[in-house]
Amino acid sequence: MADLDGDEDLDLFSGSITGRMFWFPREAGWGFGARRTLGTRHGEPLFVRQDVEKRATALAVADWDGDGDADLVVGNIEGWVFWIENEGSARDYRFARPVRLAAEGVEIAAGGGDAGPALGDWDGDGDLDLLVGAGDGSVTLFRNRGSRTRPRLAEPELLLPAVPGIEDGTARLPAGSRACGSRTKPCVADWNGDGLADLLVGDFQLELHPEPAATGDRDQQRRDRMEYEQALAARAELGIHALQQLVMDLESPVDHESARQRAARESELAEARHALAQKSAANAKLEERLDAARAKVPREYSSHGYVWLFLRRAPPVR
Repeated sequence: MADLDGDEDLDLFSGSITGRMFWFPREAGWGFGARRTLGTRHGEPLFVRQDVEKRATALAVADWDGDGDADLVVGNIEGWVFWIENEGSARDYRFARPVRLAAEGVEIAAGGGDAGPALGDWDGDGDLDLLVGAGDGSVTLFRNRGSRTRPRLAEPELLLPAVPGIEDGTARLPAGSRACGSRTKPCVADWNGDGLADLLVGDFQLELHPEPAATGDRDQQRRDRMEYEQALAARAELGIHALQQLVMDLESPVDHESARQRAARESELAEARHALAQKSAANAKLEERLDAARAKVPREYSSHGYVWLFLRRAPPVR
């Protein structure tokens, strides 16, 4: 959270699976306004990369260069981390071109991709340090060895290790496990008020369920499994989720867009809504088919996320 519009309260920010970045202006009380798309100075949606299909992003917002306005530090699905400088003002942002961040001359690349950046004063020296979560479950610290206005990142320090096996896709945690998972997203805060920065980490987990005892007709069980997989494939081929995501993206106004750009976005939105409506009936039937098939197939795993708290220990007194 950060103050993007200079009204002295904190606004809310989010990345997305499509790479668009959004903010929710703070309103009176504790509420937030409708979602808006962060835009370039030319009124186009802001992306860290335009040349790749997979553009999922996570972002941290803070005054990275100490000039009094909110900048963006953005991680993407490839594991890269970018700084997007605010060349406007505290009340009227104008973001520059994304610049990939490096530490001691080496560009940052999160293990397993899916970089999740966080900014905070980890070592208490008055400037912002960078922490990066990763697809492999690790969290890495990059101390700022420069200054508040001229950051310079030091070599990486591992705060949390990677989840064993996550790189080759074999990592699965047994049900009931109490261990941090993958796709880590860190946050720095003094949780217990002792003057030390603590670490909070959100994760993603796939928990295996025990395999049920073999009973009944094995051939029927194989047919049930095949029907379930065919229903999943049919839903994916229909492309309903991609259309739903497109509609959600286009519904959000883009900051700095012109009247012409707004008209073009609203026209594309109308077309996407029409295509979604045409596929809705077929999707409803597919969902019924999928629910019926799912009920006959033992659940192999469940997916969810935890938030973990790691309290800092005070250094020993010498």
